[in-house]
Amino acid sequence: MMAQTIQHTPGWVWLLFLALICLGFLQSRTRTVPKARLLALPAAMLALSLHSLVATFGPLRLGLLAWLAGGMLTLLLHRVLGPPAGAGYAPDTRRYTVPGSWVPLMLMLAIFFARYAVAAATAIDASLRQANALVAAAGLVYGLLSWTFFARARAVLRTAQYAPAGLAAQGA
Repeated sequence: MMAQTIQHTPGWVWLLFLALICLGFLQSRTRTVPKARLLALPAAMLALSLHSLVATFGPLRLGLLAWLAGGMLTLLLHRVLGPPAGAGYAPDTRRYTVPGSWVPLMLMLAIFFARYAVAAATAIDASLRQANALVAAAGLVYGLLSWTFFARARAVLRTAQYAPAGLAAQGA
């Protein structure tokens, strides 16, 4: 059954898988980015996860509430954890230092495989689209994983609060 599922997977899905691996690899390197670029990946992941949820299950309140609950749990956890070690803000260039990490790759792959599993299950049995347990589980998992990108970016953004204000004026 699994072999048939993989065989019937469209080619674009495997191209997406490779693109996610490449994007995740890029995230493993420390980089300095402007605010807009820091927020681009989190915004895309939130939009894609919400789209996946609604496209698969429709705008069911249960799925949307589970997605939001996953997001709120993630935001609370990351609020406690604080910014990643090595994150920072340079007021003179208005750029953020984002430390390299393999976490984004793992998150992207987890989202990919969660989405793949839900798509395969609902393709095999369309009645699962109305199964409350699957709707809630998918919403929660999509929310936990996709909101993590935003929570990590938010933690990096908060480093601007602690950056020395007069750094550029002092010539440092």
